[in-house]
Order: sequence, then structure tokens, then C-alpha cells
Amino acid sequence: MTDLQLANLLFVLSISFGSLMIGYGARVGLLHFGLAPSERIWILSKYLKFFSLVVMIPIPVINAFWKFSLPSGSLLAMPLLGILSWIVGGLSAIVAIKAFRIPPKRAGSVFACGMFTNLTSFGRLIAFVMFGDRGFFLVQLFIVFETFIYYAVGFPLSQQISTGRSGGFWFRMSMLKKQPITVIPLLYILFGVLLNLGGIARPRLFDVFSGYLIPASVAVLGLSIGMTLRFSRIGRYRGEVLLIMAVKFVVIPLVVIPTGYLLGMHLIMEGIPMKVLIMLSFMPVAFTALLPPTLYGFDLDLANSGWIVTTFFMLIVLPVLYWLFL
Repeated sequence: MTDLQLANLLFVLSISFGSLMIGYGARVGLLHFGLAPSERIWILSKYLKFFSLVVMIPIPVINAFWKFSLPSGSLLAMPLLGILSWIVGGLSAIVAIKAFRIPPKRAGSVFACGMFTNLTSFGRLIAFVMFGDRGFFLVQLFIVFETFIYYAVGFPLSQQISTGRSGGFWFRMSMLKKQPITVIPLLYILFGVLLNLGGIARPRLFDVFSGYLIPASVAVLGLSIGMTLRFSRIGRYRGEVLLIMAVKFVVIPLVVIPTGYLLGMHLIMEGIPMKVLIMLSFMPVAFTALLPPTLYGFDLDLANSGWIVTTFFMLIVLPVLYWLFL
């Protein structure tokens, strides 16, 4: 590992875990010295999540779809495999919810944790550390439809599941009307696509701004998570967290990796697409999984627990993957 790669890895870990612990320490300090009640801290955390969603995410999302072009040949399978991973995660979570009769408020969080995967921050950086620019490019292909699927499908479905409605899980426009803030990222995507199709020249500054805003938004989300994180609550969700870990580290890899092999990912670019696919199949719960519980009012402690346990589990998975590939 080069000095630059090591520095990049330490950067993503410091952004993710550092912001989390700063948020947690701020909450403990505010409560200990009586500077703010728990309710106000909770509201501040909610506003930070909204700030990340509405203010910090627009430019990176618009930029990604403004410059996007579909790959050709065998690499066209990478975006399809990304979609497959989210479908498998979501459907596996739904099966677990029904099989174990998880209460609706908890079920919404289990679904969000099962479907939303930390590909944007962890996935991209780890792929770059392991495989350089080619790894980073392949992750970009894998996640190109991520934002659309999360906000158009994942958010409304998690809200529906949390209400305990029967009769199947179907998208309804009324879900977006109840929480119009979730429409905002979809509008960003549409705007970026229209700029792309219109052939409008993209300012280079958009890449620069995106390079700063992506880690900054991760840091803001980390702060917000730390402010609501209660380690003592993790034990209450042992069963649900184990199910989430099974989805993330067993079911998704068992489906996505063989599919990638059958599609010939091991036969192109010296096998790097297959290695990247294996790495992406073992990613933890995404920061984004914390947004639906905040927006719709279901079990945020469970979502926090799923995020923190699967993320810390990566401290075991990453060295194994690094040893396997390098």
C-alpha cells in the first residue's frame, strides 16, 4: 500500500468514525453539563440530516448524472449488478421481516438497513486503495443508479413497511406527498439528466465542489448519527442486527458474486471487475439508512445499531479482502 493509498484509507475512516464519535461526545457533554435537553439534541440531529440531504447532496448528484454515459460491452453488467444487490438486500429483509414477524416500526429499519449499502464512501475509497483508478471507475458504474433507487423506491417502501400495511409492498405516489423532502434528490437527478441530454458543457468546478461536498456530507451525517447513538440500546436489537448482518454479509454475496462470475466479470480487465464486485458485496449498512427513520418516525435506534455493528464488522472483513486480493 502506497503512502497515498494509506492516507486515503485513514481519511475515510477518520471522516466516518471521527465524526460519529465527535457527535456522540457532543451529546454526552451537552447532557452532562445540562446545556441542552435530549429532545433538542434529537431535533438538531434531524436538522443536520436534512441539511445534508437538501443542501450538500445536490451538486454531487447533479454532477454525477450530468457527466454520466452508459458503458458498453461486458462492463454494462456492472450497473445491473448494482441494481441486483439492492433488490436482493431489500427482498431478503422483507422475507426476514415476515418470517420472524418483526413489528412494523422495527421492520422499517430492518428493510432500510438491508437495502441501503455503504458503497459511495467506503466502497469507492476502498476500491481505489486496492485497485487504483480502475477500481474507482468500476464502483462508479456499480452505483450509478443508487440515488434514484434509494429515493424513488427504498424511502417510500421503508415508510410503507413501517406502517404495517398488508397486501404487498408497492410504491405509491401518496408516500412522496407525505414527505415531499424525499422528492428533492429525484429532482436533482432529473435536472442532471436533462443537462446531460441537452449537451450543455459541464463546468470543471463541479468536480471540485463534489470532491469536497461528498466527504463533508458524510461527516455531517456522522455527527448527526453520533448525537442519537446510544450504545446501550444495541443489545435490545440483537435478533434484528443478526438478521441485518446475515443479509449484508451472507445473502447478498451468495447471490451477487456467482451472478458476476456467470456474466464473465473475471475474464475482463485482468479480473479486477470481479474483485471489485466481491469487495462491494461485503459492504456495511449505509449512512442513508438513517434518513428514513428520521423522516418517517420509525425505530432510529435499531437503524443506528445496524449501522454501527456492520460498520465495525468491516474492521474484520477489510483485512481479509486486502490479503485475498493483494
